[in-house]
Amino acid sequence: MLLAKIAVSLFLNYEWRMKTKLNIIALLMLIPLSLLGQPKLTITNNTIDCGEILYGKPITARFELRNRGLRQLNIDTVMTSCGCTVAEYPQKSVSAGQRFSISATFDARMLGHFNKQVAVHFRGFEKPVYLTFTGVVASEVIDYSGTYPFKIGLLYVDKNDIEFDNVNRGDTPVAEMLIVNGGKKIYKPVIMHLPAYLTVTSVPSELNPKQSGKILFTLDSKKLRDYGLTQAMVHLSRFPGDNVCDENSINVSAVLLPDFKNMTESQRELVPAMQISQKSIELGSFGDKSKKSGTLVITNSGSGNLNISSLQVFTSGLEVNLGKRVLKSGETTKMKVTAVAKYLKNARSKPRVLMITNDPSNPKVIIDINVTK
Repeated sequence: MLLAKIAVSLFLNYEWRMKTKLNIIALLMLIPLSLLGQPKLTITNNTIDCGEILYGKPITARFELRNRGLRQLNIDTVMTSCGCTVAEYPQKSVSAGQRFSISATFDARMLGHFNKQVAVHFRGFEKPVYLTFTGVVASEVIDYSGTYPFKIGLLYVDKNDIEFDNVNRGDTPVAEMLIVNGGKKIYKPVIMHLPAYLTVTSVPSELNPKQSGKILFTLDSKKLRDYGLTQAMVHLSRFPGDNVCDENSINVSAVLLPDFKNMTESQRELVPAMQISQKSIELGSFGDKSKKSGTLVITNSGSGNLNISSLQVFTSGLEVNLGKRVLKSGETTKMKVTAVAKYLKNARSKPRVLMITNDPSNPKVIIDINVTK
C-alpha cells in the first residue's frame, strides 16, 4: 500500500513539472522575436554649440553614437533641415556594441544665429532621432583671448579695477576690461552707477554663451573737478534688473595732472625740483600690532617753491602726516605714513600714497606702502 502511494506521488510531481515547462515554452513562443533584439541607441551629444564662426567658412558638427542593442543597426535615411547642410553617416550596418558617428556640415553662408537639425531614421525605430547644432555666423571673428581671474556671477573678467594714470586736462583715454559670458543665455553688459565723466561701450553689444568680448571705459578729463586722484565705484550687472553689491563692484580711479606745456622760459628757470628719500616704505608684518608706521624725507633742490597741492591715498587703512606742503628752495620736510591693520585687511587696492606737485619733472609721485596684512 505504501509503495503504491509513493508511486502515485512521483507520477503527479513529474506531471506538474512537465506542464510547467510546457507553459513556459508556450509563453516564450508568444513573445515576438523582434522584442528579444529590440534596437537600443545612446548618443553622447545630441546638441552641439559651434560658437562663433566666420562667414563662408563651413563648420562641421560631429555626433558620437553607439549601438547598445543585441542586433545590428541600420540607417535607412538621413534628412537635414535645409539645403545648406550636408550629412555623412554609416552606409553599412552597425554591429551590436559598435560606436559610430554622424556628421553635419553647414556652409555658413548666412549671417546671424543658426539652429540646424538632422533627422536620422533608424530601421526598427518608430520615430526619427533628431540631432541639433547651433552657433552664430559673423562677418568678422575677433579673438579676445586672455586670462579671466575674477568671477562676477556667471561672468569672468580680467580685472576688477580700472585705472587712468597720468591724465592731462582735455585727454579722453580709454581703458578696456575683457569679459567672458560663462552662462547659458545671451548676456548684454550693463555698467551701473556711472559718474558723469565716464562712458561705456561693449564690443560686441551682446555675448552668446561662452563668447568673449570687451567693455571700453572712456574718461572725459574735462569733467574731472580737481587735480590728483578721483575715484568711483561702478557695478557690472550680472543679469537684467540686478542690484549693486560687493561682488559686482568695479573700482575706477583717475589721476589728473597739472599741465606745464605753456610755461614760459622765465617760468622754467624758477621751477622747483623735488627729491624724495625713497619711493616705498617697508613696514613688514603687522604681527600682533594694530598699526605700523614709516617715515620718508622730501627735499626741494630747485630754485622755485615746491607746492604739494594734493596728498591722497588709494585705499582706506592709511594715515598720512606731512610736515609742510610748501617748501622753499633748499628746504626739507618729513612725511609719516601709518598703516592700520583692521582697515587694510578688507582693502581691494594696493596701499599707496599719491602726491601732486608743481615740479614739471615730478608732477605725480606714488609711494608704495609694503605691509603684510
